[in-house]
Amino acid sequence: MSNKTPAVIVAFLLTLIVANLFGEGKQFYMDSVLSGRKAF
Repeated sequence: MSNKTPAVIVAFLLTLIVANLFGEGKQFYMDSVLSGRKAF
């Protein structure tokens, strides 16, 4: 799990960046948040 945690954090940060760049990634952002909660 210690190896997966950094990867999840990086993926989450990348998702935030992509959502901010495109501006229309709100639904994708929400899906990622839900997936992040399930992952943890």
